[in-house]
Amino acid sequence: MKKNTLILLIFVFSILMVGTGCTKTDTNNEDTLSFTERNNQKYISAVIMPGVKIVTTEVTTKVATKINTTTVETEDYGEAITTYDYRFQFANCSGNPGSLTMKLGTKFMIDNRDNASHQISIGTNIYKLEAYDFAIVNIQKVGDFIITCDGGGAAHALIQK
Repeated sequence: MKKNTLILLIFVFSILMVGTGCTKTDTNNEDTLSFTERNNQKYISAVIMPGVKIVTTEVTTKVATKINTTTVETEDYGEAITTYDYRFQFANCSGNPGSLTMKLGTKFMIDNRDNASHQISIGTNIYKLEAYDFAIVNIQKVGDFIITCDGGGAAHALIQK
């Protein structure tokens, strides 16, 4: 009897804990793409194309640290598709393709195909992609970079010399 009670308690506890720690970020109603550079490590950069507006702001967090946030407003998705040979498309936070191997300095797209915003992380950078938004990135370091979507593993980029 005690064994069955213990199993039941473990089962109920597991059900109650499902979803703990999963938080949805606030959505931004603007047609923008933003990314955050953390720890002043710059391995990834956004590429500004003609017709793109860039605005830099400083954000203070609750723990009194400052984070530089850059917002990039993009205008031409069709031109970006034809310009960049490499791209990760994210649908339901699943990266397609799952992995790409590129040379150092290659520019590629990260493309949100969902009707909701997502945070795409590459290395130490976070790109907040609004619904159907994209960013052009360039990894400036050799290595294997895990790309996450809202904190879960979605794809990886292998950068070689």
